Amino acid sequence: MSKSTRSEEPHVKRVFGFAVTATFGAELAAILLIIGSLASFLVSNSGLLQVISTDIQLFLLLIATGIAFLIIIVFAGLFIKWDDKLKEKILTSRIERLVRVTSEAKALLALFGLALIFLCSAGIYGYYLLWNYVARYYIGGYLSLTTLFVAIGIILVSILAQLVIALVGRFASRTVP
Repeated sequence: MSKSTRSEEPHVKRVFGFAVTATFGAELAAILLIIGSLASFLVSNSGLLQVISTDIQLFLLLIATGIAFLIIIVFAGLFIKWDDKLKEKILTSRIERLVRVTSEAKALLALFGLALIFLCSAGIYGYYLLWNYVARYYIGGYLSLTTLFVAIGIILVSILAQLVIALVGRFASRTVP
């Protein structure tokens, strides 16, 4: 097999690995959004901002920003540490053999893409229905609670995508000779 045809073949393990990394990153970002939106909601509804002076508010904002950066650094470390472990659990060495067989690799990628599209669409539509019929009335005009609800939706859709990745990856690793 020449080098030019090999580069044109789909690299199944790379596609699956990128999908795992993207969904894991989205979940971590959503967790950060949840922490921030809950903190914002609690501070804005506690009445604390009306009681303390502007200088103290600025000081507390600087401390909160420093703590937020520390939390982001911790989450970046967790992402780096767990990303490879998550890929190893989902993707086995048998998937690398699919790169050599172009028709099987293309069929697997098509199956993966369709499953991902349909389940993520179902997750997004389910989130919309939940927002439209339930959450919109309880959240009202609070931006922090809206952000919280969006972050929860991101986590749920990412979990659905990871479920698809795991199922298709395991199916592929069991069916490849």
